Amino acid sequence: MYGNLKNKMITVGFILTLVVVMLGTIMTPPRTVSASERRRLAAPPAFTIDRLLNGTFFADSETYLLDQMIWRDGFRGIKALMVHHLLRQKDNNGLYLIDGRIGKLEYPLRPESVVRAATGFNALYQRYFAGQPAWLAVIPDKNDYLAAPNGYPFVAYQDIMQLLEMELESISLLSLYEHLNADDYYRTDIHWRQEKLLPLADLLLQTLGRTEKVSDRSYQHQQLYPFRGSYYGQAALPLEPDELVYLIDDQSRKPQVYDHEKGSWLSVYEPDLFKGMDPYDVFLGGARALITIENESAASERELIIFRDSFASSLAPLLLPGYARITLVDLRYMRADLLPDYLTFHEQQDVLFLYSTQVLNNSAMLRFS
Repeated sequence: MYGNLKNKMITVGFILTLVVVMLGTIMTPPRTVSASERRRLAAPPAFTIDRLLNGTFFADSETYLLDQMIWRDGFRGIKALMVHHLLRQKDNNGLYLIDGRIGKLEYPLRPESVVRAATGFNALYQRYFAGQPAWLAVIPDKNDYLAAPNGYPFVAYQDIMQLLEMELESISLLSLYEHLNADDYYRTDIHWRQEKLLPLADLLLQTLGRTEKVSDRSYQHQQLYPFRGSYYGQAALPLEPDELVYLIDDQSRKPQVYDHEKGSWLSVYEPDLFKGMDPYDVFLGGARALITIENESAASERELIIFRDSFASSLAPLLLPGYARITLVDLRYMRADLLPDYLTFHEQQDVLFLYSTQVLNNSAMLRFS
């Protein structure tokens, strides 16, 4: 009798939970974005007879309802804790945890993607910079320092470098692997920490033929807390946030940043954006197709053009001592053939391609034409 009552209570409790969640979801105003996951949520599916018959309406409805479910973040957190600590699984939806650091699995190696990137860089060089020195500096993924020693699959940095060595024509290749380690990256984010990059900035300036040394300069450290990186919300685990530090000196206070697409000016650092969707937007205002940093305090008129992904946002300000002007081109957001509409190319420009292995392994996002 007791067992029968117990089963009835469990059944009734389960049904009540479903009803409460359903009613709560229906009554809660729909959301368009998830701040914790940093993504747009699914929109209500459009109804058509064709979509009803082929099943896409029901599939899209399920995705929409899952995104709009009340207490979604709480349920995600419970699942993540169970996967990591109760079931002892190695990862949860591709995210894994090592000593308080979150990594995201990125594999397998896509050789055709790396070759496509190299081919695109070669074409860019021949079109705009033929005969000038140019470098490709490859940024290791955090997985190179976390996944490798802990038994997780990853895309090996050296495999990508070998492919690039075979495919690049007039662009020199620079390895950054030996100059970084796991501590140089945020624990909850994919990106590197600016305060750790002074030796790397020295290396790049020296490689590009500049004599300035960033590590000799005196910087004021500005701290912003809590910094919950892109992996933090995805992991849904109760972890200690990072601290975001940005470095200020005389040459980063004065320069202005021109957004060619919007025709507007911003500052090298935008601390007001720390409370936005992506706190990393503090550096150069975040994702932008084409921006130029003007440095009136520079000792020379030399310019630098960086073809880049988001990692360059925190590195470029450290290169200001060597240049009067630094232009950052993000081919994820603009086509390469539009560059002459905005830029004038000349021999007083240094050229740096600065890309993470993750972008090179997914180079379809780069708009070479």
